[in-house]
Amino acid sequence: MSPAEIRGGEQPLHLEQFAARLLHVAVTPRRLADLVADILGEEIRFGPVDVGPGGIASAAGRARCGLVTADRVGDEPGRLSVRIPLAVRVTVRLPMRLIRFRAQAVVQLNLRVIPCEPLAVKIEITDPCAADILLTLSMSPFTRVLLGAAGDVEALLVRYICEYVRDTVNSPQTRRYTHIDLADLIDRAWENDMIGQAS
Repeated sequence: MSPAEIRGGEQPLHLEQFAARLLHVAVTPRRLADLVADILGEEIRFGPVDVGPGGIASAAGRARCGLVTADRVGDEPGRLSVRIPLAVRVTVRLPMRLIRFRAQAVVQLNLRVIPCEPLAVKIEITDPCAADILLTLSMSPFTRVLLGAAGDVEALLVRYICEYVRDTVNSPQTRRYTHIDLADLIDRAWENDMIGQAS
């Protein structure tokens, strides 16, 4: 049932039905996908950092976020899976040589919407691990051979993406995105004469 269909009726509901539908309308996949995109920002940067045996090389990169999408998981309206595509550009400096390559990454996050007292919603975002990141490197076989001298750059990229996402979603600044005070929103709707206005 769509949010518009839910708004259109006046059939009384049991409290359990009302709570479930409130969550269904308030935390749609598109809204949560946009929220995650706002939290992460448009670009992720890392480095330069030393890589390879004895720090023989250094690596730096940036990743731009694509269109974030979300889907509900199962029948529970409060569980969603979020997919974050990243277009990555990396520069590796070896002695006497500079290597540039691109990569495509997809980060999979699990979200849970939790009702809280007195009348609020908390959005819990699971910390990603290496298994939640699909990374594909785009480079020639020759570049891949040269890159071997810098060690496991692929693992480095996965680690930095994990750390960035984890640190960002757990930062104090993120709380304003992940804690929604419904009571405050209702109070403000009354105070600003929004109740009774035509939708």
